[in-house]
Amino acid sequence: MNTPRTIEGRWWLFGEDKPAHFGTLHYGPETGLKLEVKIAEHLTVHEIVAAAKNMPAFPQTIQGRDRKDRPITVFGCVCMEPDVAGGLTSYSFHSSDALIGHSLASWDSARYRKVRFHLSLLHKWMGRGCLQLGATAEYPLQVSILPKPDIEVEIGCGTKIRISYEYEHESGTGGYCIKEEHGVSMEFAQAISVQRIWVDYVTVLLRLITLFAGTKVFVENLSFEVADSGEPADWAEWLRRNEGITKADRDLHALDMNLHYQEIAADFPKVLNRWFEYHEKLDSALGLYFATVFNKNLRGDHQFLMLAQALEVYHNTNPRFIGSVQPTPTFRSRRDRILNSIPEDEKEWLAEKLHYANQKTLAQRLAEILGEHELSDFIPDPQSFAEKVRHTRNYYTHFDDDLRRKGKIAEGDELIRMVWQMRTLLGLCALKDLGIGGAPLSRIVQQFTKTRLVSLSTQSSLPTSSNK
Repeated sequence: MNTPRTIEGRWWLFGEDKPAHFGTLHYGPETGLKLEVKIAEHLTVHEIVAAAKNMPAFPQTIQGRDRKDRPITVFGCVCMEPDVAGGLTSYSFHSSDALIGHSLASWDSARYRKVRFHLSLLHKWMGRGCLQLGATAEYPLQVSILPKPDIEVEIGCGTKIRISYEYEHESGTGGYCIKEEHGVSMEFAQAISVQRIWVDYVTVLLRLITLFAGTKVFVENLSFEVADSGEPADWAEWLRRNEGITKADRDLHALDMNLHYQEIAADFPKVLNRWFEYHEKLDSALGLYFATVFNKNLRGDHQFLMLAQALEVYHNTNPRFIGSVQPTPTFRSRRDRILNSIPEDEKEWLAEKLHYANQKTLAQRLAEILGEHELSDFIPDPQSFAEKVRHTRNYYTHFDDDLRRKGKIAEGDELIRMVWQMRTLLGLCALKDLGIGGAPLSRIVQQFTKTRLVSLSTQSSLPTSSNK
């Protein structure tokens, strides 16, 4: 998923019972997949016009074979308008996914029990190089590879996760090189869909390492074990668009991250289990939070609205907080008394208005969240911060210009700073909920207070969160 690819081969555009045609599958991590197939055929003018008007109904899943005769399945194929000439017809397909090494009838049939992949900063985060340099009387320089045991964790539903040390070496004119890496493998109790593997397992782990690293982490490559393919088993490589991978930070040192493996090594299996359970319960809030982490080029007001909603959902779905102002029975009795005291033709309107009246306001929810943290250096005035977030959310939701005229909303540099505060606050909440405290949390707050946001419009500097 991190390397451009050009795969030449044969493609069955019109079904497996029809002849195959030569074509090329182009893959770019930032641009995705495009299949180009050229068919040499002699067409008359009338046939050219007819072909342009009546494009064949192509399957959404196209089978192919590369130069080494390995099977390839391309999914989600959409044919663009063909280029029809007298001696050559060219077809171009935009595709969503491809599996190199497995022939499948449809995307729904892509189900696997084992997956392996690499994450862009996992090895750095682990901070566990296994090379040891020494010297002997015979060799002035001796390199020993002393790998540590694999990390094996079993999470819910019998899913096993293994993080393993890997290395590869090569020699050439430039010398001898040893490259270290950590890879991840997952084994499930039964075969499950690629979509579920990606959403419920790979992405969840990816988000955890992103939270720990403090910057975006990407999937470098990913393969599935093909069942009943012999010994050793064949693996099918998955290709799909991987936007941002070409600019992934691969050099960030573990000591510059929010926290690194050595700080939680003893508790890592528990933390990993807790994270998968936590992510399932707070999926909506975490989805909004990570959407801003991975898309910091979004407009400031869009990020603000997503983070405000994330904080509200976080409070509402976290069992530590109570989302209602009054106990439900008490509120219902109060509501019914009010409804029974007004004319019948007004009851339906008022009942609708009172439907969410027992829910705490965003400011109240924020006050409770902020009350769980020591944030004097980070958010000096929690009450003012909570009110400003509430009014700004209301403005960008309802566009009540009175709020702007009264100076109750955040705009410009203040809005950008508030976005950083909200994002950092959610990160702190997640780490604390995982049972992580002390130095990592203090480090994140210090990063916020030390980093400056330079405004080009006013030439002023504003404290904000780390811009990693």
